[in-house]
Amino acid sequence: ISPQTGKDHSALFETKQDIGTAGGTRLSITLNQQNQDGQHALGKFRISITTDPRPHRTGLPAEIAKVLLVPTAKRNAKQTKAITDHFRPLDPDLQALQVALAEAKKPVPEPNNIVLARKALADLPALPPASPRLASLESAVALSTSQAANARLTATQDLAWALINSPAFLFIY
Repeated sequence: ISPQTGKDHSALFETKQDIGTAGGTRLSITLNQQNQDGQHALGKFRISITTDPRPHRTGLPAEIAKVLLVPTAKRNAKQTKAITDHFRPLDPDLQALQVALAEAKKPVPEPNNIVLARKALADLPALPPASPRLASLESAVALSTSQAANARLTATQDLAWALINSPAFLFIY
């Protein structure tokens, strides 16, 4: 039971076959405590014997007791799930871990300085609209960028301007 000393524990043992005779039976029970330091012994304990029919009640639901009779290697997934679902809520360590996990998953509140910075940003006035001259320049940059992407078009336009500006194309009135 170590390290769970100081807590209530129980065990149920059942003989393979019924024992006893009509004239009475004397039972001898030996407790062999094999602890390493030799300083611990069982505290208050009780041994009870009954003549109730088998199987003895262990406080388990009948379907769980039935599944526990099946050897572990021969249990199917449904039986294993039934045992797990029954015993999982009874494990205090698992419950504590699940509570800790739920706490860890909670969102962390924003630090106060971040909250104040967001408020200050929200209070800033909106930027004025861009000037018409800036808008015109941005449009020219966008057109130049798209034209530079098409080298063939740029070469054709350069050739056309060269021909148009040559003296052969000048018209004199």
